[in-house]
Amino acid sequence: TGPISGFYADKTDRHTHALAISSLLSVVGMLVVVLTGALLPTPVLAVAFVVLGISLGPMPLMFNITKMWNPPEVSAVANGFVNTFTVLFGVASLPFAGLLLDLSWDGSTGASGERVYSADAFMTAMSLFIFMSAAAAVSALALHACSRGMRCKSGQEHAV
Repeated sequence: TGPISGFYADKTDRHTHALAISSLLSVVGMLVVVLTGALLPTPVLAVAFVVLGISLGPMPLMFNITKMWNPPEVSAVANGFVNTFTVLFGVASLPFAGLLLDLSWDGSTGASGERVYSADAFMTAMSLFIFMSAAAAVSALALHACSRGMRCKSGQEHAV
């Protein structure tokens, strides 16, 4: 999926557009999978997972955008910052999802004493990833607005 968005971005020279579209698709995909996944027929759910997978692939575009928006002498540091926080948020989200799962536990246990979580508990925990997808989409849309010649908070104009 990264190559698909990269090909589109390179051919159209609209890197932030590809990132924004992908981010919006990821929100839709997460909403469909998390909120209605248990109700959907298997072929429809499979399509939803494919759309979600495609929409989550263009993260490498951020490295290209970061390189284009920063002077050469700091672009490696800027890309390191992007990479660090991408990994950090991904890793940090897992304990929070577990915490939400535990907070939603109704006390049920299995035959061996293991915790058994309800579908509602899983939906509560997975809502974190809907929120994270929405935050990514807002960020991507802000980058896209910045790239269209609108003044960013930094006062610089970017063309990507």
